[in-house]
Amino acid sequence: MATYGTFVNGVSLKAAEVNDFFKWTTFTGVVKQPGTLVTSSNICRYARVNDLVIATFIFKVNGAGTASNRIEVNLPITASTTSSRSIGFGVIVDSSTSTLYRVVPVLNATGTMAFISSFATSLTTYVGMTNGPALTLASGDDIQTTIVYEAA
Repeated sequence: MATYGTFVNGVSLKAAEVNDFFKWTTFTGVVKQPGTLVTSSNICRYARVNDLVIATFIFKVNGAGTASNRIEVNLPITASTTSSRSIGFGVIVDSSTSTLYRVVPVLNATGTMAFISSFATSLTTYVGMTNGPALTLASGDDIQTTIVYEAA
């Protein structure tokens, strides 16, 4: 990954710096509720430019989560802080009820994100918890999200 800093007039970027700009990297994403769930057909990619991280996740759940627990996904690179709550947008599809939940990914730790939705009764009631809505992931469910945050 190229590191871009303060540039000086008259100095050109090197080809190695430009070729590496916004390069997509594949990584292994992990979904938990609270234990790690089996997923397949995953597409987890990120690009990093200096401290800016942009990542996309697509998961097809093949396992079963545990009721009344928030759904979490690991980040590709550790975040600098958890104070910037909303970091993107996404959907979770409950295949058993054919319900699509629009969700907002939020940093709940520097290494993981959770989700909030308009169904929640508070900003600390995450998807998967009672009133979050209490969605329990099961085989056939999908999670798709795009996030942007600052790396540590």
